[in-house]
Amino acid sequence: MSSKIVLNEYGESFIGRYFEETELLDDMIGYHEVCGGSMNIIPASPAFNALVCRRCGLRIMVPNRIRTFRELRLYFDKSSYSAKLLEAS
Repeated sequence: MSSKIVLNEYGESFIGRYFEETELLDDMIGYHEVCGGSMNIIPASPAFNALVCRRCGLRIMVPNRIRTFRELRLYFDKSSYSAKLLEAS
């Protein structure tokens, strides 16, 4: 079972390839729902990693303390993009 995560206020999202929420994130984490490109997580600074789409170049920074798919989902749920998008529709 894969899971969709809304990444930003524009509603861009990705489909995670993780079946267990406790799985550790590795290089390829899923697919960008808009363009279908693969999403990778790469080191970007001492404190942050970047989620990067290999097709369109979308780049979103996340704290490097995020280690599992569950932590990633919770991080974006707390940003409340999902709630804001539901209110707008």
